[in-house]
Formats: sequence, C-alpha cells, structure tokens
Amino acid sequence: MFSISRALNLDGSDVPLVDDESTLTVVRDVAMTVGSGRESTSSSASSSSRSVVGTLVVTTRRFFFASQSITYECDVRNLSLHALSAADETYPNGCVYCQIAGGVDGSAKNLFTDADADADADEDDFDDDDGVTAQVRFIPTNRTTEEIQAAKTRAYEAMSEAAALNPDTEDDEDDEDEDAYYDEEEIDRRAAALDAKLVVSDEVAALALDDPDRFADADDE
Repeated sequence: MFSISRALNLDGSDVPLVDDESTLTVVRDVAMTVGSGRESTSSSASSSSRSVVGTLVVTTRRFFFASQSITYECDVRNLSLHALSAADETYPNGCVYCQIAGGVDGSAKNLFTDADADADADEDDFDDDDGVTAQVRFIPTNRTTEEIQAAKTRAYEAMSEAAALNPDTEDDEDDEDEDAYYDEEEIDRRAAALDAKLVVSDEVAALALDDPDRFADADDE
C-alpha cells in the first residue's frame, strides 16, 4: 500500500534509510496522480484525480513521494507493475505508470481528489483497504522535452533496480510448488493426444519399413 510517511524535505535529503538501504535516485518537480485499478484509461483516471507536485525518491527498498503537505511511501514489493507510458492527450510527454498492490491510504482522497469531483467516482477511484490496485502516475515537470524523457527514464530504471533487489518471495514459492507437482495420468493423456495428431507421410513410412533402423536414436544403435 502507498501509505502516509513522516514528512520529508522536498530536496529528498532526509530520507529515513534503514539497515543497508540506500538511495537510488531523487527526481524533483514531479507531478503525481492517483486512481483506482477499476479505471482502464488515463483519461478516465484523471477525471477524478488531480496532480500534486513534489519529489520522487527511490531507494533500494522503497519509494517516496514528498509534497509540501504530505509524504507517501511504498514498499517496492507492493509495486506490482511499472512502465514508461507513451505520450497521449492527457500526458503529452508521457509518464511513469505504476500499479500498487493494496491501493492508497484513504487520506489520498483529500489530497488527490478535486472538491467538485463526482461523489460516486470518488468512492470508486480510491482504495479503502479493499484490495484494489491503485494506478499511480509520475510526470516530471518544469523541464525541456529531452529533460522530461531523461527524468522519466531515471525514475523507471531506479524502480526496476529496486524491484530486482526485492523479488516477491510468495510468487517464487508458488512457482516452486507448481514445478514440483505433476499428474502422471495427465501427462500420459496429453502424450496420447499428441501422438494422435502426428501425421507421417507415405514416403517417410516407406523408408521406415525398408530400413527400420534409419530413425533409431544414436544410443539405440
């Protein structure tokens, strides 16, 4: 979950690092928008979510967003997806698009929702601990087009590095369980189905009859 943290300086100089955690990047003048995983397009996500400008800090374990009013932080293991989003009508220079498992702290409604936003959309767009995945976008501002692209790439690459340093152990365990389990009858059934689909040409069949050892494995000779 993206939750409230203690306030940080907007220059990102006072990140509360723990143990062997270190800062990967600090990107200032970044606009952030938040919406719910129920939304499917950037335009609909922005309809009930306004942007807040602050500083994005990515560490080897977490990432923070610090505005003048509040600071949010997220364990990088809750970052279920992140990508460089191409430019569109809503974000002319693109953005760093993220999906955060567990949603965003309920107080985000006060920070990211316009006062005149539709009440129904307000309830639908923000998570109240119901397991919704939040859509979060980071948009570098106050830069040239080239500088915006560089800032986006820097933020994305830092998130990628952090994600690689913090693999999801639950997913790994699930993969191991799946690899360890097999159904012998199911394997035999699938093998029989493949054999039934195997078509041998008349020419190959004739060669096999004339010389039975032609297609034998080397170890069988």
